[in-house]
Amino acid sequence: MIRIPTFNPLQADWEAKITLGTQEMSIRFQWNARASFWFVDLDDQQGNTLRSRKLVPLLPLNFSHRALFPMSGDFVLLPDVDPAPEYPTFEDLGTTHNLYWLDPTELEEWETALGIQ
Repeated sequence: MIRIPTFNPLQADWEAKITLGTQEMSIRFQWNARASFWFVDLDDQQGNTLRSRKLVPLLPLNFSHRALFPMSGDFVLLPDVDPAPEYPTFEDLGTTHNLYWLDPTELEEWETALGIQ
């Protein structure tokens, strides 16, 4: 499990480039003030794009779109404080909740534990 830096410069829209093994990705974080949720866009080097996925704690980000955005592993938003709010607020991303990368083995174990395979 790799913690993805989610530096929130208190901006509603920001982007980071990350390398996970041999996969290079661009991840864009966007705050939707109306809904009060963080959303993510992913782009990889092969031209695959995943747009406007809501960051839902515990649920793999790409769970329902794997056929459209193939990647080895997945991202999961996890609470890192106890007690944590259900969802991170605008200021809390990277504080109360952090984004983690799970490799394929970790992801399979995670989904089995949640009963979502």
